Amino acid sequence: MSKGIENIRNIVSQIGLWETKKIMGISLTKLVKILGMSIESGVGMANKIIIENINNGNLPTEYKEFKISTNSDGVVYWEGKFYGEHFLPNMVETIWVMATPFWDGMTWTPVETDWYSLVDRGDNTLIAEIEGGGDYYEQLNEVDTFSNVDDLLSWYEKVYLPSVYEIIMDNFLPKLRQDMDDRLDDNMGYSPMRESIVRVLREESEGDGNVEKFIKKATKIINTIKIPAVKRVGFDYDEMMNGYHVNIFFDRQFAIDNPKNFNKVKQKAVQEIGSTVTSYFPFKFLFYLHYE
Repeated sequence: MSKGIENIRNIVSQIGLWETKKIMGISLTKLVKILGMSIESGVGMANKIIIENINNGNLPTEYKEFKISTNSDGVVYWEGKFYGEHFLPNMVETIWVMATPFWDGMTWTPVETDWYSLVDRGDNTLIAEIEGGGDYYEQLNEVDTFSNVDDLLSWYEKVYLPSVYEIIMDNFLPKLRQDMDDRLDDNMGYSPMRESIVRVLREESEGDGNVEKFIKKATKIINTIKIPAVKRVGFDYDEMMNGYHVNIFFDRQFAIDNPKNFNKVKQKAVQEIGSTVTSYFPFKFLFYLHYE
């Protein structure tokens, strides 16, 4: 051991690592490297070194769809945005996950959803949001000691990044999407029916315009969803008008048995179907109401 390193060790033994690095004007990472120290996760050193290297750009701050950052409290956040992958094409999902390596002297890494939202990009409207909690929590395996700084930084890239990503994509995101689906199912302004219709319309509008294929798909999807007072919905192509007839067949007996509220039920059904097919796609739709 050189005399210089021995002197540094003596200083550390007297005033500690944190004060020594301040006196020397170097980073904690560099000081630990100079001393050739092993790193214990349970005393906060592993956490401090990783945070330091995230903030100074020595460690990746992006991983696939996610951006990684820290706040003033040393919390590591993953932020991901997803565009039209599960919901309507104009919707953006944002997920914030806290995944701070060896947080607060822990020997493991807690991973927890902090916030999840669904926003309509068209008018920047927040559709709904879900706060994190125990339902969206996991943790990475414990690691007591790293042999040196390089071993710790290698763990971040080879273990931490892919492990946190897998937890988010395979566990948190599917659960959050299901929870969001359940919430939106009760929302007058959004429904699984709308999502399904828009998906098939978008597929066909981007394809070769096969009329028969479109009619078959759209009809099948719409009629698998229960719409109050509606027995079935059908599509026909009007070549002269270069548009689609949307034929909504209402239950005649329902209308007879519920004369007071049928108009409201009918209006809601027509509005739901109509706003969906006319708001998002460049087709011409002509609506016809029938009873059977």
